[in-house]
Amino acid sequence: MNIDCKYVQKNLSAYLDEEISLFNQKRIQKHLIKCKKCRLKYKNLEVTVQTLNTFPDISPSKDFTNKVMEQVTKEKNTNLSLEQWISNIFKTYKLTTVTISLFSVLGISSLALIANKLPFFTIGKIFYHLFNSSYFVSDKLVQVYPQLMIYLQSTLLISLFGFVFMFQQFNKKNKSK
Repeated sequence: MNIDCKYVQKNLSAYLDEEISLFNQKRIQKHLIKCKKCRLKYKNLEVTVQTLNTFPDISPSKDFTNKVMEQVTKEKNTNLSLEQWISNIFKTYKLTTVTISLFSVLGISSLALIANKLPFFTIGKIFYHLFNSSYFVSDKLVQVYPQLMIYLQSTLLISLFGFVFMFQQFNKKNKSK
């Protein structure tokens, strides 16, 4: 397909509706005389438009505008702020939210206790080891507190699963409204 074909095929609809300049109309006419492929596309488009013109015009119902505006208002109301979203989660999933919050508080407080018992580690160093090692918890921390790795991983997994569950339930509830 050459450049003229691309231009002509892109502008066939405008050509058919006489929405392009006289110069471009003549350019397309000349091309359609030469190019069988574009001429066929033009004929197909012409038949399609003629067929569509045989159908009667359809008018929207009298309350169409009101229905659309009602839907728009509903859509606007579903865009919740972060505060409203968190509030809805706490109201709807009290037990799950309390469980996740409890595990999160326990995890943070356990981490603080471990940091206080290890004079050569500060909390910053523990976080450095947690997030910069190739494993979830560095080998040095696991050697000092072997149960730490299992505890932190299970806390993280429970929190993640709980969050995913709450998020899915919240989305289902919003879709059903």
